[in-house]
Amino acid sequence: MNLSPRYFSPLLVLILIFVSLSGCSRWSDAEEWGSSGLWSDDGGSILVHKHFFERRRQYDDFSGGYETRNYEVQLYTVPANNLGEVSPLGPRLTGHFKNAHYMHSSGYALIERRGKPKSEGTETKEQIYIDKISADGSVDTIVDQNGITMLGCGDFGGSQTYPGPVDVVLSPDGSLFARFDFNASCSGTTGTITFLNASDLSVNDGPSPLKMDEFNAVDSFFSFEEVWFESGEIFAGFLGGFGARAFTGWKYAPGQEPVRVESVSQECIFSTQPYTNNQGQRVDVSDNGEGAPTISVVDEPALPNQPDCD
Repeated sequence: MNLSPRYFSPLLVLILIFVSLSGCSRWSDAEEWGSSGLWSDDGGSILVHKHFFERRRQYDDFSGGYETRNYEVQLYTVPANNLGEVSPLGPRLTGHFKNAHYMHSSGYALIERRGKPKSEGTETKEQIYIDKISADGSVDTIVDQNGITMLGCGDFGGSQTYPGPVDVVLSPDGSLFARFDFNASCSGTTGTITFLNASDLSVNDGPSPLKMDEFNAVDSFFSFEEVWFESGEIFAGFLGGFGARAFTGWKYAPGQEPVRVESVSQECIFSTQPYTNNQGQRVDVSDNGEGAPTISVVDEPALPNQPDCD
């Protein structure tokens, strides 16, 4: 005979709910394209990325959110004159894409990726990978390090970001890398700078100590940045203290003594990101549901004249 819903026992209902929830909690494969592409130095090519990971629905998230794990990232290059030609660059790599610089004219990309942050007491640490990926797909590891990215000090109970623990910045012509290593602690942060030859990662100069006294003297800071200027020097400094409008720090160059810099505008610091080309265009990336992305070049609003940053 047919059973109406009122004949279902409470036990059977619980079993059905359990089976349903068990199915929803299983990890499944997923993938996602990064939403922005990065222009190469010469504007002739674009770098895009795609994440591969596992996910499962979170029961306590009523918005339908997912828990994710086991991230990998694949890089791709796209000719600027043929946005439908997407070619993989190197192998799929462990971690989550952080940022990149694409030196198409020199035949490589500098890629940073991160592992999942893990908190230990008042510290948060991340696995940091920085690699040079050549046009032939070969990968040269520059950094593979687990370091502090958030640190809690004092009685307020919170944490704040600290420089580093490691960063690699390429010169405008792509021939040198400046590697910054930081040791953050509540008693003061120290650091070194090492110049590497981009061709073979050999040491060009250093490691040399960074000037960190002024940074350690401020009660709080908003950002610590390293930017290589066209003059051939790299600036390392911070924006800190109440009402600060410009960065304070030092300029460094191979074989030279550091030069104190009183004020570097925020425009000089943040205008060097390769998200727009010299025509003021950005690259948008979206998933078309067919495995390949839809890539479009979009005009950004005209920016005011940039200041002289050297």
